[in-house]
Amino acid sequence: MALVVHRTGLLTALVSLFEEHFEKGWRLSVSGTEEDHEAPVAAIDRQIVALLHVGLTDAAIARQLGMGHRTVQRRLHALMDDVGAAPRFQLGWYAARAGWLPDIADNPPATEGS
Repeated sequence: MALVVHRTGLLTALVSLFEEHFEKGWRLSVSGTEEDHEAPVAAIDRQIVALLHVGLTDAAIARQLGMGHRTVQRRLHALMDDVGAAPRFQLGWYAARAGWLPDIADNPPATEGS
C-alpha cells in the first residue's frame, strides 16, 4: 500500500512547524547526552546561577561574590537572553540540563547542627 501526499497548504504548514520545533530541540550525541555546540558559559556566571539555585537573592549573591547588585542582575538577564528563558525558573531548568550546576551529590545540603 502506498500513500501519495501532494503539496497543500496544510502540508506546507506542518513542514514549517516541524522544522521550527526541530531547530529548537536538543541535539543528542551517540551516547545519549546533549551535544554542546554553544559558547562556554563564564565561571562567574556558573557561580551566580549556582547561588541562585540554592535560594540566594540577587543582593546576597552580589555580597557573596563581591560585586554590585546591579551587575548580578545584568549578568542574569544576559544569560536569560542567551538561552531564551523568560522567567528565572526557565534559566534554572536550562542550567540544570546544560550541566552548569554542581552535582548535588558532591555538595549535600547543610543540615541544622552540622
